Amino acid sequence: MDGTFFEGLYEYDHRTGKIVDGLADGDPIKINDLTYDVKIKNNQLFSDGSRITAGDIQEAFGANLTSTTFCSLIDFIKTIEVKDDFTVRFRLEYPFESMMKERLSIIRIYKEPDKIEDTGKKPIGSGPWIYKSAEGKNEGLINLMPNGKYDGEFAPKVKAMEWKVLTKEEERVKAFLGGQVDVMECVPVDSIEKIKASGKKVEAVQSMSLPLIIFNTVKAPFDDIRVRQAILYAINTEHIIEEKLKGYATPATSFLHEAHKSYHRASTVYNYNPEIAKQLLNGQKIDMELMVSENSWCADFADLIEHDLDAVGINCNLNIKSIDWDKLSENDATPPFDVIMTPGDPSCFGDDADLLMSWWYGDNTWTFARSCWQNAKNSRFKELQDLMQKARVSSGDAQQELWNQCYDLIAAEVPMYPLLHRQMITAYDDTKLKDFKPISTTGLWLLDTGVKSQN
Repeated sequence: MDGTFFEGLYEYDHRTGKIVDGLADGDPIKINDLTYDVKIKNNQLFSDGSRITAGDIQEAFGANLTSTTFCSLIDFIKTIEVKDDFTVRFRLEYPFESMMKERLSIIRIYKEPDKIEDTGKKPIGSGPWIYKSAEGKNEGLINLMPNGKYDGEFAPKVKAMEWKVLTKEEERVKAFLGGQVDVMECVPVDSIEKIKASGKKVEAVQSMSLPLIIFNTVKAPFDDIRVRQAILYAINTEHIIEEKLKGYATPATSFLHEAHKSYHRASTVYNYNPEIAKQLLNGQKIDMELMVSENSWCADFADLIEHDLDAVGINCNLNIKSIDWDKLSENDATPPFDVIMTPGDPSCFGDDADLLMSWWYGDNTWTFARSCWQNAKNSRFKELQDLMQKARVSSGDAQQELWNQCYDLIAAEVPMYPLLHRQMITAYDDTKLKDFKPISTTGLWLLDTGVKSQN
């Protein structure tokens, strides 16, 4: 919902894949390969009526450059300077023109970004909507009203919005079929036919939504590439897709899904092959705990994985729980887990290949304190970073070839890897919504959506 309350310099339109102006007044102005100026519109206001200036842009980007989560996505930025009240200057670490606008769109602008905890439930935002009220923490109601100070590209087309935050699938389906909500994301596959029978729309879009298998690469035996590969070969992904996802997914043949513009079939593909798994294990008996995020769609097929691993001699103990990522990310020499399966989808920030790889395989908490691949013996982490960097300063066929090498390396090393790529399934009432279009990532894009007149 960030785009609802907070606008960036640029906005990534998830419906079209295009980058449009947000707070920025036109494209970045190239001074030289490493210097760009971005002008912001001088009539933009925060929701409290104060003017948005270059200083606010500088603060927001500066806060995110020190974030262990987002730093690897914008680390092409060396410094951000205020040139004047409505011009910010970006000095880059290396040329990054081909992906710069998309990456600048990641950072949202809100007042006093270093005091986000103090803003509570009603932050002072720059986007088209503001909170009217919010009830509950993990579940509840969020009531929104238009930001009367907003003067951007996505002016609200309705008078109010109400978001119901429901985590239990049966309650979400009941609310949608009962007419309490008009649009629903992440439709459970078992409910698709019932929703269609009600006369409402259901659409599926291929996505980067995936169950990520994370190995503790500094803990034996998962520090052995052969063991990691054996586990992936042992899992019957086609069976999972048919039995649990009803065909709304495709097996992973690379880090990216096959419909992605930068897809390349990896040199290593983990088609179900228990015999290869046994050969890689070479008689080794392994006891492992598979920790799985509870209340997640991938928990639905954890039992199938347990069965497949047991069949090749891996004694798999399932531990379906709420994962405390902060605890797992403590800087211990050996984090307290064997293997984790968790859902993920970084394409909410953008869809370029470098961004998607940087999220999970860049110099950040994923590789430092979760998979620990940066510190693992025989790690090819540095080799991957070098390839990714070469790709960033390349373009065209040369860039694609470097990305292909990255996909091959990731598929061979598998410190973390997708089992499959799921389709995002969205249900909506097309008799009520106007200009609504489902998107390929987690969430809903309701900017520019209106309601049809009811006679």
